[in-house]
Amino acid sequence: TVSIELIKVEPGHQFTDLTRFPGARMFDSHESIEHGDELEIRTTLSIEGFLSFLWRKIVAENVANGMAEQTEALIERVRKP
Repeated sequence: TVSIELIKVEPGHQFTDLTRFPGARMFDSHESIEHGDELEIRTTLSIEGFLSFLWRKIVAENVANGMAEQTEALIERVRKP
């Protein structure tokens, strides 16, 4: 079981969540930027801590590999009024 904490939220613009692991913390930041009638989604995934190398292999690489699907789902959510 993993607990994810929202540590920064700017409704309609940005949010960052934090997942804590023994010896590491993973940050997943999502920002939506409007350019006229286009929407840019910028996602940053980072992991830090003395066991970050381990959690990168166990978790972060899988999260990164699913980023395209996650971003598409986020775009659909942002488009809904």
